[in-house]
Amino acid sequence: MCQDRFGSAVVSTALCRLAREDMLQLARSILHAPVLLVFLAHSRHGHITVRHILCSVEGAELSLAQRLLQAEIASLRASRYGRAVVGWLQESRSFQLHNG
Repeated sequence: MCQDRFGSAVVSTALCRLAREDMLQLARSILHAPVLLVFLAHSRHGHITVRHILCSVEGAELSLAQRLLQAEIASLRASRYGRAVVGWLQESRSFQLHNG
């Protein structure tokens, strides 16, 4: 569902509106499909989904998301929407360093 522009918009909306436990389950399922997370990070609606994931998960799951995205940093920087994700990634890492 996430691999087309309309599906990724639906997933992004779901992450905002679902109950916390359901939202975390959806976020975890995306994290366990690394190719999907990176695909979303490059797409118009999907990059917002990545933002929701970075803001929602904690601990090991946040570290996993950060590592997966960091591994693709060059391609993210070359992408219009990926550049936004790079900024959010830096924010989340900075916050974690200062509050961890």
